[in-house]
Amino acid sequence: MTVRVLALFLLLLLIPTKALGAGRVLRSLPDKIDPRQDYLIYLHGRIIEEEGVRPTSPQFGVYEYEKILADFAKRGFVVISEPRPRNTDVGAYADKVVGQVRTLLRAGVPPPLAHEEVVLKLGTGHGTFYRPGPRSST
Repeated sequence: MTVRVLALFLLLLLIPTKALGAGRVLRSLPDKIDPRQDYLIYLHGRIIEEEGVRPTSPQFGVYEYEKILADFAKRGFVVISEPRPRNTDVGAYADKVVGQVRTLLRAGVPPPLAHEEVVLKLGTGHGTFYRPGPRSST
């Protein structure tokens, strides 16, 4: 777990900062998707499902969910994230996220690594690092 937390913070350092305040935090996709924007779908750790949006882990301390989202927004991202309720059906929620990614791609938002045609998703817990292979045409 410590390695994943460290990797998350190292990745944050690698993400370039755009104009301060250029991004925003939303609970779902916007009605109008601007393909020129950079979108980030953030999936939080399970502890938030169980203890709310600012839980404290005895091992890792306070999970600063809202501050994490705000930091990504300050870096220019349109951040899509919502606190999942307790006992969320992981499969159904995964389908929802896949739908969000497909909606963004259909709206013309290029994948972050367009030269490799991949979509990179970052999260913790249920949303641990995931990098799918080449995108299908669906």
